[in-house]
Amino acid sequence: MQRMLGFVLGAIPLAFGALRFAQTGTDWRYLITAAVSLAAAILAARTAHKRGPGTPALTFVVASIAATVTGAISAYTTGARHLGALLFVAAGFAICTGACAALLVRPAAR
Repeated sequence: MQRMLGFVLGAIPLAFGALRFAQTGTDWRYLITAAVSLAAAILAARTAHKRGPGTPALTFVVASIAATVTGAISAYTTGARHLGALLFVAAGFAICTGACAALLVRPAAR
C-alpha cells in the first residue's frame, strides 16, 4: 500500500504537466518541471537514506527541498518569469514528489 501511494503521489505532477501539454499543445514546461522535480526528489531521498537511518519526515524534507530548488530552476530555464507562480508550482510539485520519494525509499512497515 505504501509503494502504491508513493507511485500515485509521484504521478500527480506528471499527470498535471501532461494535461497542460494536451490542452495547449505547446506548453511543455510543467511536464519538464515535474520530471526534474521527481528525479531530484528520488535522488535526494536515496542519498539521505544511504547516509544513515533517519525518520521518514526527514527524508521527506530533504527530498522536498531538493525538488523545490531543481523545480524552480527548471521552471525558470524553460521560460517561467513570474516568481510567485514559479515558486507555487515548484513547491506544489515538491510536496508530491518529496512524499513519493520518502515513501519509495523507506522500507515498508510490517
